[in-house]
Order: sequence, then structure tokens, then C-alpha cells
Amino acid sequence: MAYTAVDIVNKALMISDKINNLYSNFDGCTKKYDSFKLTVLILLKQLQRDINYYNKLKEEIRNDIYEEMDFGTYDEISKQINKFIYKINTSNCYCYKSIFKNHLYLNHSMYAVFIDAQGRIVKKENDSNSQSYKILSRIIKNKLNNLNELNYFYEKYIS
Repeated sequence: MAYTAVDIVNKALMISDKINNLYSNFDGCTKKYDSFKLTVLILLKQLQRDINYYNKLKEEIRNDIYEEMDFGTYDEISKQINKFIYKINTSNCYCYKSIFKNHLYLNHSMYAVFIDAQGRIVKKENDSNSQSYKILSRIIKNKLNNLNELNYFYEKYIS
């Protein structure tokens, strides 16, 4: 089976879906704490925006013919992303500040994982012109925009 940029977008979707599912589980246990519930709803909305972005990106590139990614490179990227997905947890989230800090940490970590993946793609000088590299650049740019928004919100309303 050949791996392409669509497979990387699918991995990004898996990360957002896992976090979304974890936060959705908070919905039933937050009836007493309005600030916590409001924070969870804000984060769920932001995650849904991420999921929509990845789905739109996937649809946009699905019909294009993309070059195959080297299996070894994809395997390295996939292992890193799977390791990150396995480590995602919300066990230390007990108030609105802690869940927001955790979300910021997860987004910074996702950003780092995508930068690492992009770096693994570059083996030769012209690899920075590959389609997979360009798709990861778009994902990284989107993640950086999200981080800037989250940092602004944290500084203004949480800290």
C-alpha cells in the first residue's frame, strides 16, 4: 500500500478526534461547575474547527494525484504520531484553568509532532518541494494560528 499526504491528514484527524472524545466525556460530569463546562465547550468548538479543517484539506487533496511517500519515512512519522496519541490524557484536568493549560500543552505538542514529521520527510534537497512537505506546511501553519488564538485567550481570560 502506498502512503501519501492524505494519510498524514488522517493521522492529524485521529489526534483531534481523540482529544474531542476525551473532552466530550467531561460534558456529563460538569453540571456543578459552570466555568469548567464553558471552558470544555470552547475547547470542543475549537477542536471541531480543527476537524473541519482537516476534513476540508483531505477532500481538497483526495482527488489530486499525490506522489507516494517513502515507506520508511511514513513509518517513522506514523510511530511518532501514534506515540503522541497514546500519551494524550486529561487525568490532571480538575478545573477550567487546568483543562485549558492541558489543551495548550497538547496543541504545542501537536505542533512539535508535525514539525518533526515535516523534518523527517526531508532527506534530499528537493524534498522540501514534495507534496507531503507542502501539506504538512499547511497543517503546521493552521496549528500555529490556533496556538496564537489559544495563547491570546489564555492570557486575556484564564491566567
